[in-house]
This record gives sequence, structure tokens and C-alpha cells, in this order.
Amino acid sequence: MSQLKTGILSIPLMMGLLITVGCGEDEPTTGEQGPQGAQGLQGEQGEQGEQGEQGEQGERGAQGEQGAQGAQGEQGAQGAQGAQGAQGAQGAQGAQGADGLLDASAVYIAETSYDLGSYTGIEITAWCDAGDVVSGGGFDIELSYMWYHMNILANRPELSGSYQGWSLSVANDTVEDSPVTVYAICLDVS
Repeated sequence: MSQLKTGILSIPLMMGLLITVGCGEDEPTTGEQGPQGAQGLQGEQGEQGEQGEQGEQGERGAQGEQGAQGAQGEQGAQGAQGAQGAQGAQGAQGAQGADGLLDASAVYIAETSYDLGSYTGIEITAWCDAGDVVSGGGFDIELSYMWYHMNILANRPELSGSYQGWSLSVANDTVEDSPVTVYAICLDVS
């Protein structure tokens, strides 16, 4: 068995540390910590890590306040004329109107006669009843000879207040008296 020698071994380490180790029969001892060494150089940048998983969807946010009303837009251009609509259905037949023919019993003739003297003239009127309507008229003159002459001055409808009738103005140019009759065709509208 070889004999151990006692001694102290100092081992320098990185960053300014120095470890002293004793050897021999005595127990090893640790020296006091030396001062901190200078900061080492910055290492190279590491590789980019893998993309992380997508996070869960966040909760729905509260509804925002209603915005102010926008300004009124400009009036749009007039649209094109629409197509003509389909023809509507035929309407229902109307009620039958009243009979347009006049009842024959509502028609009557009023007459007035006068004996017209020689070389005289007169206006004669045949009157309908009050409120009735005259629709026509005429006259009749009796002459002894065909060559006797009568002057007809007027042959027309006549109106006086609520009365209507037919009027004749005539002049007798003969030497004889002549009977004259005037007729009014009247309508009873009451």
C-alpha cells in the first residue's frame, strides 16, 4: 500500500470560480466563494416554437348602444313604368231599368175653338192642366172655299207660370167668318 501525500489542489472553473481540494490524510476542505465573474456572451436565438392550439371562443359581448340616425339620403331616380295589369273580371249585370215608354193613358189632347170674324186676327191658346207638359200641338181652320186665304203668324208652344200649351196667331183675310181650333198634346207627369 503506497503512502498518500497531503496537499492542496486548486481547480479553476468557469465564471471565475476556483475549487480547492485537499488530498492526503486530512479531510477535504472547501474554500470561500470567490467574487462573481463577468456576464457571459449572449447565446444564439433559439428556433421558433410550434404554433399553439386555438383558444376557446370568448363569451358574447354586451349589445352596444343604438347609433344616431343617419342623414336622409337623396331621392332616387324614378322607376320605369310597370307593365299593364291584366283586364279585370266583368262586373255583375245591373238591375233592369224602368220602362222608357210613356204610358198611353198619360197622353191627352187639350183644345180651344174660336169663330174668327172676317178681316180680323187673333191669338188662341189651348192649355194643358197645371204641372203637365206640352209635347206638341196644331190647329184646324174651316174655310168655305179653297182659294180663301188665312195668314198664320205664329204656331208654337206657350208657357205661362205652371201652365204649358199650344198657341196660334192667325189673321182672316176672307169675307166670311171662319171657325179656328187649336190643339195641344199634353203629358200627365204627376
